[in-house]
Amino acid sequence: MEACSACLSKTYIPNEKKLTEYMEKAGYTVEKSTSIGDIDDILRIIATKDDSILDVCYKVKEEDFNTI
Repeated sequence: MEACSACLSKTYIPNEKKLTEYMEKAGYTVEKSTSIGDIDDILRIIATKDDSILDVCYKVKEEDFNTI
């Protein structure tokens, strides 16, 4: 049996749908895209409100970690 470290930690990372709902409910403007530069097939969520910015990427391939 394998266990992921995120599952064992006390940090909760919501899925992309929940994150979008939370941020919009908190008054953030949410934008989504499926690429960063030359990296495609990801889901990027950028939430902004005044001077606050939350930039989260889902579905990132391991080989793209350092680039992002």
